[in-house]
Amino acid sequence: NLDGAKVMFKTPGGIAVDAFALRPVEYGPKSFDDQPSDEIKFYGVYSTVPISKAVNFDLYGLDLETKNRNLAGVIGDEKRYTVGTRIFGKNNGFDWTWDAAGQFGHLGDAQIKAWFVSGATGYTFDHPWMPRIGVRSDIASGDSKRGDNRIGTFDPLYSKNGYYGEASLTTLSNLIVFGPSLGFSPVPQIRLEPAIYKAWRENTNDGVYFTGMSLVPNSASASGKSVGTIYKATGRWLASRNVTLDMD
Repeated sequence: NLDGAKVMFKTPGGIAVDAFALRPVEYGPKSFDDQPSDEIKFYGVYSTVPISKAVNFDLYGLDLETKNRNLAGVIGDEKRYTVGTRIFGKNNGFDWTWDAAGQFGHLGDAQIKAWFVSGATGYTFDHPWMPRIGVRSDIASGDSKRGDNRIGTFDPLYSKNGYYGEASLTTLSNLIVFGPSLGFSPVPQIRLEPAIYKAWRENTNDGVYFTGMSLVPNSASASGKSVGTIYKATGRWLASRNVTLDMD
């Protein structure tokens, strides 16, 4: 969990701006003794601009500061800045959300230069079951060489990893993911969506990462780019106006 402050602003024209300053919560052994961590600080500004009825545009800048971080063979204090954008919307059965971001800063004396591009596009047919065919493609940079005073591993920060399953067996760092999905509603209260994604390492000199940026043991020294195949199936049941059950 994160603790901090958030300020929200919205214009009559629909432009929304959120600014926040957060720190992770350190849990104490007793009741009411939790406190914000002094090791990590997270700041950011996120804005949404409606371009038209069908298209929206997001722009954001984030700052993650971490003390004594260990990543890509480098240990030190990190300041990682993220600047990115997102375009999303829907029109005539089509829906899309495309993201891109770059990261810069430093970890100890090493310079950070990382990036990611992500996209999900689909089409929903005019049918009582509302079938939707979708395609997902994600690419996030990895580190090209340890010890060269550069960090190329992208950090997804506090992103939601539900795209690859709630088990969070991998995250968007040194990763390429591509695959189709199919959604449908056999009855109005139930939505099912199976998907199959193939995963590769973006750079074979870097490893595979779990959620939270922990490195899978021995993955950096593995041969080949292939990571595996993700078989995913999600379901949502609208049991009542106040109860929703999600399954993954």
